[in-house]
Amino acid sequence: MLLLLLIGFFTTASALYENKFVATNGCRQYNSNHGYNVAHPFFSTLKFKNIIQRPGKERDDNRTIIRLGVLAKHDGLIRLASTPHPFSSRNKLYEIVLSGWGNTNHEVRSYYTINEAQRDSVQAYTHQSSHGALSEFVPYMFTMEFLGAKGIRFTKDGDRNPFLEVNDLNALPHEYIGFCNWDVPAIYFFDCPLLDNEK
Repeated sequence: MLLLLLIGFFTTASALYENKFVATNGCRQYNSNHGYNVAHPFFSTLKFKNIIQRPGKERDDNRTIIRLGVLAKHDGLIRLASTPHPFSSRNKLYEIVLSGWGNTNHEVRSYYTINEAQRDSVQAYTHQSSHGALSEFVPYMFTMEFLGAKGIRFTKDGDRNPFLEVNDLNALPHEYIGFCNWDVPAIYFFDCPLLDNEK
């Protein structure tokens, strides 16, 4: 009995002190602490080493899969654009808010940029509970799958079902991806190696 208690204790202790950052091995990293209304850099997904592009029967069926991670108390903000400098003129930008509003909700939205501090024609496609998904201590790792002209899907590492999905969207631009923060710093892991079940 004592042996079983000791095994249980050490198993629990090792899980408690497990390094949660192993999931970020092989990823690139961007730290954002300048705020929301800033022209953060955009990264070309064409230069990603870890990306899967699956052509479909029709052009609209093409799929692209990338793996990312966010470390933040709340408000992981991912921006998608068709140009590396979307704030230099009027461009349509798509924005994914992961666990915003005090770590309570996800949202996918779009808007037209006027400059880095001004935007108009904001349209939300989905706004749903996030159940406190983000943490400043454990990276939230997930895949982002672009479904051609059918939408976008987000699936947390280890899960089979997506935690966020938007259908019936025109093909979202994903040539360039950027990251920013709201009122707390955020660390982004991108161009991450895909898990075996995603390849």
